[in-house]
Amino acid sequence: MKHVIPILSLIISIIALAVALPRPNNLGFDYLGVIVAIISLATAFAVGFQIWNALSLENRLKELKNNIESENIAKINFLEKKLTADLEKKSENLSVIISHKIAITTATIAFTNDHYNDAFYYFVEALKNETILSNKFGHAFADSAEELITSFLDRNYSIQISDPEKRNYIIKTIIDSKNEKLIQRIETIKARMLTSTN
Repeated sequence: MKHVIPILSLIISIIALAVALPRPNNLGFDYLGVIVAIISLATAFAVGFQIWNALSLENRLKELKNNIESENIAKINFLEKKLTADLEKKSENLSVIISHKIAITTATIAFTNDHYNDAFYYFVEALKNETILSNKFGHAFADSAEELITSFLDRNYSIQISDPEKRNYIIKTIIDSKNEKLIQRIETIKARMLTSTN
């Protein structure tokens, strides 16, 4: 395409020359023959260019098709990874929510049946799940496990947890929650849990 304009300008110049200088006999050659030869060469060049363009079109179309396929495969792979990551995150979120609901339900049933040790343990389990949901997924709870634990402690229900692993788990979970109200009451919780071993 960039060669078309110079060729056209050359042809127009020759035509202008032919119009400006009618056929003189003193030049010694027939310049109209030269003009016809140049126009014939330009026509041959244009036809050849069109043939070459038609032959190369198939290659360009194949290349374009390959580029589009590569881009589509890359986009599909990206979307697949993103959807897989989102699904895993939603699945983990749902799993922690279910664990939280189970812990609250189990604690409530245990509390109703006067099994205060189990009730307190599962309230702490619910606190752990709330901490995960809050830190990792940004969830907030209207009725939090912190309020249930505080209420439990305020009513002086008996907590008799003799298993050292469970006691350590309870203390670690409260510390990991970074809940100031509960952290301030850790010594009280420790003292009440240890009363069972005396």
